[in-house]
Amino acid sequence: MGLIYIIITFLFFFILYIVIQSAINNSELTETLKQLNRKLEKSRLIQEESRKEEDEYLLTVKYDNCPGCNKKILLNEEKCPKCGLLIAKESCPACGTQVFLNNKECNSCGLKLRDS
Repeated sequence: MGLIYIIITFLFFFILYIVIQSAINNSELTETLKQLNRKLEKSRLIQEESRKEEDEYLLTVKYDNCPGCNKKILLNEEKCPKCGLLIAKESCPACGTQVFLNNKECNSCGLKLRDS
């Protein structure tokens, strides 16, 4: 008799578990959470792609050294952020890229601009 009671109790709780699990899986809250999870995953993928594009951009950005303090600065800077030196530039006759007046060659195409 005791074994039958244990089996019936086990079956009751097992069936109860299945009913509750089914109700949870079919609820609106669960569907909303699934949609939110999908949106967060898309957002994470977009952020990763954006980070990759930014990293690729940073690899292609052209730098040069400030003639005053030798700090690395972007080629499009008009003033050194470290020492404040106003930087005179000229256009490369071959490719049109802006280069510092003291550069001996173009940073973009490598054209020799002046002798040593």
